[in-house]
Amino acid sequence: QAGLVGHDSERGVLVAIDPADGGAQALSGQPLPALRSLSVDAAGGRVAALSADGTRLWSGPLEGHGLLDESALDGPADDVVHLDGIIYLRRGRQLTGLDPAVAPIELAGDVARLASGGADTPLLALAPTGDAVVGYGLDGRERARWPLAAGDHVI
Repeated sequence: QAGLVGHDSERGVLVAIDPADGGAQALSGQPLPALRSLSVDAAGGRVAALSADGTRLWSGPLEGHGLLDESALDGPADDVVHLDGIIYLRRGRQLTGLDPAVAPIELAGDVARLASGGADTPLLALAPTGDAVVGYGLDGRERARWPLAAGDHVI
């Protein structure tokens, strides 16, 4: 229900962003340090936030008055992403669940950033060169590619 969710690095809080005008409203919850990656499970109303150095993870209800659970990770992760309510960490091409019983996913290609997608392409990634968004299936294979014409803009 929060719509777009982001992290206000100046105030250290999660914010709901209005897509119409870009305005940001602080969500209730604890302040967080600088983040490398943020994932929202919209259906479950949960959030996962990865520290800037990739070694700590906060997870829990998206908006609440309690503290998010904090976990120290075994080695730095590149991204955090929700898939069907399960939190995955990306390290290179490999996605592993926080629960060791969750089967890992090996992506067919390198990615710069990773996010949850839709039904046909549950994983969306920015290509390492920044020239395309790539859709992956849960089997890790590429299903779609959308070229980006960035012009003078950095993605």
